[in-house]
Amino acid sequence: LKKMEFNGDERLGAIIQDISQIKQVQWLSRLAGTVADNITTPIFLVQFDGRCRYVNDQACRELGYELNEILSVPIQDLIPEFSDGRWAGYCDSLKKDKKLLIELTMMRKNGEEFPVELRANLLKFEGYEFFFFYSHDLSKRKIVEDALSEREAKYRLLIEKVPDVIYTA
Repeated sequence: LKKMEFNGDERLGAIIQDISQIKQVQWLSRLAGTVADNITTPIFLVQFDGRCRYVNDQACRELGYELNEILSVPIQDLIPEFSDGRWAGYCDSLKKDKKLLIELTMMRKNGEEFPVELRANLLKFEGYEFFFFYSHDLSKRKIVEDALSEREAKYRLLIEKVPDVIYTA
């Protein structure tokens, strides 16, 4: 309330503003943050200079970092293939194609490397451009693929060594 003068009389005045829409937008923003933090897929939002602006809780868990630590680590240290100037090439590809799907190696805080599938999109927000991606650990799939390749090679060798023709009915 504010004292005001109106036609020579002193009056109390107030400005009333409906903030229900503002409250709804704030609630949706908190909800989106909660969803992103609780999804079981690592999510990364990276500036084109290589600085992580956002990572979700799953990314921290998979890489072994605390949130405050990982935000100070350049993306080139998390993904070795992005070092030696190659990050700029990936950024150029993303800007051109608006999306990327690539297999790379990520590195945990303890130095352990593991294969990932990375799906990236170009994200534009309030005049900024970001490399937005999520990753999927391919370690288990690679183990299965290696085992299948080994088994196939073994059977191929067996077939090549058999002197007679084998028929199946």
